[in-house]
Amino acid sequence: MHLIPIQCKYFALDFLNLAKSKKMAYSLHANIRYRVIDRCLKDYSRTYFHDELADAIADEFYELGLKLDKPSKRTIDYDISNMRSGRLGYEAPIAFTKSDGYRYSDPNFSLFKLSLNRQAVHDLTQTLLLMKQMPGIESMPVVSRSITLLEQELQIKAEGKKPIIYFEESTNDDSKPWISVLYEKIRRKQTISIQYQPFRSSPKEILLAPYSIYEFNHRYYVVGWGYEDNQIAFVSLDRISEVTDSIRPYLEIPGFDIRTYMAETYGVRRPDKATPQTIIFKVSNWVWTDIKTKPIHRSQKLIEESFEFNTYQLDVILNDDIRHRLLSFGSNLVVLEPRSLREDMIKELKEMVRAYGVDTEELYRDDSICYSIAISDDRKIYEEPAYRNKHVFYD
Repeated sequence: MHLIPIQCKYFALDFLNLAKSKKMAYSLHANIRYRVIDRCLKDYSRTYFHDELADAIADEFYELGLKLDKPSKRTIDYDISNMRSGRLGYEAPIAFTKSDGYRYSDPNFSLFKLSLNRQAVHDLTQTLLLMKQMPGIESMPVVSRSITLLEQELQIKAEGKKPIIYFEESTNDDSKPWISVLYEKIRRKQTISIQYQPFRSSPKEILLAPYSIYEFNHRYYVVGWGYEDNQIAFVSLDRISEVTDSIRPYLEIPGFDIRTYMAETYGVRRPDKATPQTIIFKVSNWVWTDIKTKPIHRSQKLIEESFEFNTYQLDVILNDDIRHRLLSFGSNLVVLEPRSLREDMIKELKEMVRAYGVDTEELYRDDSICYSIAISDDRKIYEEPAYRNKHVFYD
């Protein structure tokens, strides 16, 4: 079959465009490999041979969403040869030894230089110091390596300098070793088997597809899909004794976001099929500054002010965490609505007084609420997916 001239023209153009697109893709992939190799060769904290360089490049492809195979030894050799040759506009001083693998013979060499002014260096130094305050940072190689690389690449020395901002230090040391382990499982979307030791019962195995790590009140939890209960599960890191890979397929809920899921909850406990309730409480002038500047929950609203007390509203799911938080203000906070929560608070206060050896029979009466506020009952309740309405909590 013969092509007429105009067909030949368009066929040639299509072929040329295809060739150009393939060349551009090849150039992009090669540049990514050069950047990763450059980053690895500047990292003197570990050794890089062919396999390690190939794994680092494959990880970078994965992070960028590129469905490419791990580069072969031949590809790595070709890339290193190109970087040494000067054909790319530079002659990288890449050395190789059997003990140290590949690295730059000149520790100050870099393919990509960045010029920073004094203020930028100061700001980046403070950023690194903030990162170093992260709990369990010493057990997270992926983060600690990133800090080292930033210091080397940008020639920033955070060692010996004091941060401007300090975070409260977590004393929950039992959680820290697992942060790095679980971070890697989440990143790779690996289903795991957790050996778990509850506080008041015998050990158990939890099969989990981990999604994220969540912190509340200096306690850390791995959140994911629990296969046994067939729902979202919160597992406390300080009760974990072992984590191993599972062959079960990784089950992922499309669009699941931990912040959205917990937006209506204070703490980490979410009772089965719970929906938000409106809590009305008043606080004395001794604590209203704390309540105003540090809201208990993002839904907090000021609904009335007076000389003696302020009245606030929360829309949250009722659980033990919110009850304990409200009780922490003592006599300076009084719950007005809902009635059930008010009765729970009175019961808990009676138990506290009895614990101190005081007779509560005459001190407390369940009087009617003398302060009333009109509460609208027409709040729209949105229908949610089943997984949004409950989760299992391992304590």
